[in-house]
Amino acid sequence: NERMSDFDGYIKLGTVKNDLTVVSLTKKEVSISSLSSLDLINLSNDDFDGHKDKIFFAELYDKNGKLISRNTELGTAPRDFEFLKPDIKINVTRENDTVYLSFTSNVFARGVYVDFKNHDLILSDNFFDLFSREPYVVSIKTELSEDELLKDITIMTLYDIS
Repeated sequence: NERMSDFDGYIKLGTVKNDLTVVSLTKKEVSISSLSSLDLINLSNDDFDGHKDKIFFAELYDKNGKLISRNTELGTAPRDFEFLKPDIKINVTRENDTVYLSFTSNVFARGVYVDFKNHDLILSDNFFDLFSREPYVVSIKTELSEDELLKDITIMTLYDIS
């Protein structure tokens, strides 16, 4: 914890296959003093390393359930990983001047890149992995309509460039 204050929250750790089948999932509460560190969990690499179809993920949430950070690790080198073609769906909702884009995929999607062809917009996140069936939500402050955004959006993944 590199903060000047204590942190309370939880972590979610797990392993999924490239088709998003959950292999393992662990949730653990976290309570840590400021400017300190601690070991939370010890994991075995036996069910992960060297697998061409498994992804390890870790997510950190605060005590209110707000996502703080997330990370993924492939079970093998990217050149050896068995990527499947993702079918990414977007759901758009608006709340005042903020638009929320909810992304889902039928399979693991590495390096999802979101951009707009004709508009310079600042997204809360424009480069991420989709590693669960739960939507990943990105926000944008804009007056553009939901239809205008959907017509202008460009999405690419690592699968598209391989």
